[in-house]
Amino acid sequence: HHNAVIKNMMTKLDKLKNRCRSIYGNLTASEISGSLGDLGTLLPLLVALSSQRSISLAPALFWGGVTNLLTGLSWDVPMCVQPM
Repeated sequence: HHNAVIKNMMTKLDKLKNRCRSIYGNLTASEISGSLGDLGTLLPLLVALSSQRSISLAPALFWGGVTNLLTGLSWDVPMCVQPM
């Protein structure tokens, strides 16, 4: 049973490595600029909320980024950054 769990985990890690290689292989300047396009909406909202002490800026950016990475890798769908 222990070997099956390790084998399953290694298979998932191999799939993740292949997906990361695929993303890197398709990365262009257009992809990068498109991925940053909605930050003009997100950043002012986050800064305003953090200046009112409604949120903490660093954890909001960190966990938002982690969530976008995990969901993008899990479902193989690009996620928009814009919160609206």
